[in-house]
Amino acid sequence: MGELFMINLDMKRDLNNWAYKNLKAAGFKNVEPDNALYQNCNILLRKLQPKPRQIEKSKDFMCPIGYEDKLKFFEEAVIAGKDLTPFMSRSIQDAKSQDKMLFDWGLYHFHLSNTLDKNNPYFMKGSKNLLVAYVDHDFDDTIYFLQIRPHKSILWTEQELIRCLADNWPNLIEKYRLPEAASLTANITDDNYKNLRKNNINTMVDLHDGRVYLGPNWGITSNVFSVRALMNHDRLINDAMIIQENIISNADVLLEIIGERVGAPIEDIYLKLVKPNLSDYILKVNNFSNVFIRIMLIDENRTLRFLVGDSIEQLTNEENKNNTVP
Repeated sequence: MGELFMINLDMKRDLNNWAYKNLKAAGFKNVEPDNALYQNCNILLRKLQPKPRQIEKSKDFMCPIGYEDKLKFFEEAVIAGKDLTPFMSRSIQDAKSQDKMLFDWGLYHFHLSNTLDKNNPYFMKGSKNLLVAYVDHDFDDTIYFLQIRPHKSILWTEQELIRCLADNWPNLIEKYRLPEAASLTANITDDNYKNLRKNNINTMVDLHDGRVYLGPNWGITSNVFSVRALMNHDRLINDAMIIQENIISNADVLLEIIGERVGAPIEDIYLKLVKPNLSDYILKVNNFSNVFIRIMLIDENRTLRFLVGDSIEQLTNEENKNNTVP
């Protein structure tokens, strides 16, 4: 009888459609229908989740004259956990835009201002000096202020910024160090680095004192994708496909659970993803107007837990451990 069960589901397609819909609804420009999931991962990498953060400053951190109040305003926003996107580049509103310094070195740059931009009041007014900072994506409770630098094109490839990070917080960057490398065979200047990055070529940073580092954010692909954002994208796809395979292999159990919910036996359903998260997805049963399923991978053995409810909100807020499928 199990051979008659039919579950129609395409998680990869639904993930991309979900990302496209949400990016468009959020007002992003140049959202690509076939590439929206990566674009969403790119934007999540560029934006920092609003949350209270501690601030640490490098030993040589200095605030230029006239920027004291502006720096204080930004620091208060960091500590209070406010959205820091208004201090970032306006290009972040473009889903196709790239931040190669962030993609390569993991360094954010913020405009220091306490005045809204009259032409685009979502953002703060641009500043002639930028705060360069680092946030560890694995432990993002602290933002590390490196330096305040003039807003010039060479800023994006000044290797002294990596030296500042390595000198002040060696523990943060040690995992990117090449311990067997004493130096590179060629002396790469900041201008050389600028040309290499322009052509999407990754290289290491040689501090010329025995320390050589990979880019702390894993770099850029040849088609200008962030390696870290692409890894996040691939992890989403991988988990989604594991869930899809498990749903299909457990079709009889899932259909029985839904049948009990609706009070009638069923032999096929059409599922559509409506809310994704890593290893935790909510799908709508399109055959029925008020049946939703939350599906979770709950351990290393890829055990599935099926929760059935009347709404997304109910499944988000409730925990029901009875429907577990190995």
